[in-house]
Amino acid sequence: MPPFSIGLRPAANYPGQIKKLRAVLGLTQQVLAEKLGVSFATVNRWENGQTRPSQLSWQKLRHLQIIDAEEALPSSNNSEPPSPIKLDLTAPPEIVKVLAEGERLSRRRPLKS
Repeated sequence: MPPFSIGLRPAANYPGQIKKLRAVLGLTQQVLAEKLGVSFATVNRWENGQTRPSQLSWQKLRHLQIIDAEEALPSSNNSEPPSPIKLDLTAPPEIVKVLAEGERLSRRRPLKS
């Protein structure tokens, strides 16, 4: 876990929490904005205390913190890279489409632009 944790809702010190989270993640305001689906100006206003993040934006910030904490955990086997996924494309087209779509959705990470 990061050395700090943002709460369920923005507290009075939310500008500092956002700045600290962004620093821990190593992101610029622009990159954080892209990950959250907001503008650079919005993140800048949050960090300067001019506006408060919406509940949805705050939940996205919390999600970024959780993802960062999970990625920081040591995995059980760091020595081998994951094996590439092999799909059997000789099946009927309908089955291939379903499998490919399932694979695409399972690899999709939330908050990516």
